[in-house]
Amino acid sequence: MKKYIPIFLIISIAGVLLTISAKQNNKEQVFVPIESLENTTIAAYVNGVPTDEMPNDNSNLFGYVKCYDNSGNELDTLGFVNYVNDEWKVSVNNITTNSACNVYFIDPPAHWATAGTDTLLKAIKDNNPVVNTQTLPGKEINLIDEAELSGTIDDYGTSYYFRGNVQNNYVQFAGMCWRIVRVDGNGNIKLILWNKGGIDCTISSAQGKAFNNGTYTKEGSDYNVQSTASGVGFMYGKPDSKQIDVYAAGGAQENKYDSSMLTYLKGWYENTFNVKDNTLTSNYTEMLADVIWCGDKSFYEGPGYAEKDDTDKINTYFNAYNRLINNPKSPSLVCPSTSIVAGEKVNIGNISKYTAADTTNGNGLLKKEVGKDANDKPIYKYYKVGLITADEVAFAGGAYNKANSTYYLYTGLNSHFWTMSPFRFDGNYALVWIVYSVGSLVNSHVHYGGGARPSIALNYDVQATYDDSDLENKPAGSVNNPYVITVPGE
Repeated sequence: MKKYIPIFLIISIAGVLLTISAKQNNKEQVFVPIESLENTTIAAYVNGVPTDEMPNDNSNLFGYVKCYDNSGNELDTLGFVNYVNDEWKVSVNNITTNSACNVYFIDPPAHWATAGTDTLLKAIKDNNPVVNTQTLPGKEINLIDEAELSGTIDDYGTSYYFRGNVQNNYVQFAGMCWRIVRVDGNGNIKLILWNKGGIDCTISSAQGKAFNNGTYTKEGSDYNVQSTASGVGFMYGKPDSKQIDVYAAGGAQENKYDSSMLTYLKGWYENTFNVKDNTLTSNYTEMLADVIWCGDKSFYEGPGYAEKDDTDKINTYFNAYNRLINNPKSPSLVCPSTSIVAGEKVNIGNISKYTAADTTNGNGLLKKEVGKDANDKPIYKYYKVGLITADEVAFAGGAYNKANSTYYLYTGLNSHFWTMSPFRFDGNYALVWIVYSVGSLVNSHVHYGGGARPSIALNYDVQATYDDSDLENKPAGSVNNPYVITVPGE
């Protein structure tokens, strides 16, 4: 049975503001009730466990709020959780009676509290307080002056992500400049390529590539993968398959063939990080983390297989479409392991979770066999690379069909760049989410040319330096004073 924390009411100009206060007093929590709002309740959870007491102290916890109406529908409310003067203060605006709010307290990413001296993780921690967002990710773009590090759940635990007009998330690594997207639950740091031509951190154009313009042969004729439901995949299955279990061997969503984008990324990875055909690692690749790259092929409507001429089964809506367009808009950094197949919810495991060697958290498919060892076992070359997801863009400040020139993923270039999130198959073509030139999240046909901005993740313990001689004018991590990754041997 859920336990609820009583609340007291404050009226503000912006609307109704609920505030609860939990203060340590002789090792007991004190909560002050209000009779006039007895139909609204707030429940607290610490790492998923309900409690009738707020945490005793901040304990490096991060808190966020979600509110629901009496039918269980999430409300467009904005909550703030702060630990001030030895007490938790939780406020929620635009709330009504007959509703319930949950306050979720979660641990920080792994290694956050103990980040090592001179590591990039420690620099991020020292230069960025973790706060609640001022706007609702997915539902709104960020405010012009909004720039923060905030938190949510991902596949590994708690992720801290940058949102808004962030100016201190530049990183130099491997002769290129990157932007930090987020710290994942394992403490590893996800980056997106910003300048491919050198250490100058001003934006440069991305390599133009189709996401998928492959072909397949059917009855002696060549057909385009882009005209099938398979075409949305980072990897894809048999394009003309009609079997209902689309994720199984021989199915349209099986991970059998590399998309055009994955083929490009593998070549880029080898050239960029000096990974030769007979070399499994380099100084650079040893610093990269093997993390989940979510190419979410789960769907909530449609068969998941369809060709251009299948007039009876033409549309498939993938779950990123549902999360970022349907109400309530609710982006997520947890890669789905279930899908709706033939009207039933089924477990699809790690189908969408692309990893290199990690077969526990992901599918371990980002690799290529390059030989055999003395025991005739395969030797693999691993590719720890992917693209940003549409959900990550939403957390960064993007939103569906809303222009935004005030968040850090806006390039200012007259071009768009790809995410790795499937959008839908519309009966004619496969479509994937993109970040459009005006900063909006929209979609594009997979065979169109778009920008490829590779994404990598650095290990939580990589070392970084920056110039601390004039931090007032050149803040750490800024475009003129980026974090510079220390590479062994260089």
